Amino acid sequence: MKIFMMYNLPKDTRYVKKVMPYDTPEMTFIYNGKKIFQALDLPIGSVVNVTLPRIKIPDYTMHFAVLSAVIVVLLIIIVIQAIRRKASREIEKIKETPDILRTKKSLLMLVLKEIEKLHRSKEITDESYRYLKNMYKKEAVEVMKKLGES
Repeated sequence: MKIFMMYNLPKDTRYVKKVMPYDTPEMTFIYNGKKIFQALDLPIGSVVNVTLPRIKIPDYTMHFAVLSAVIVVLLIIIVIQAIRRKASREIEKIKETPDILRTKKSLLMLVLKEIEKLHRSKEITDESYRYLKNMYKKEAVEVMKKLGES
């Protein structure tokens, strides 16, 4: 005949003491799935003392420190990027003022006139003239659109 007994022990239990109430042919202690004690032919009144092994709890202190450092670095990067985006948006807003757009338009018109003069005096090639004229003309048209001109 086999008898199976199961005990739920508190976590801080270090020792188990069992007094045999009758003659026991075999006794086995299994703790957390591992056999830690076995005895054969125990007479009535026998006392069995078993020391339970300590369960090693992994130390995650270093893992936690590294993870915390990574999170802090990521947060710093996110904050810096947000500040940069905000600053660049503010700069773009400054660039879009009507006064700046009118000045930019005037300068682009002067550049277009200067390119025309250089082309007439044969100081730049036809290819360079067409390229520069188209590039600055597109910019001038964009500025005029922003100003609401045609």
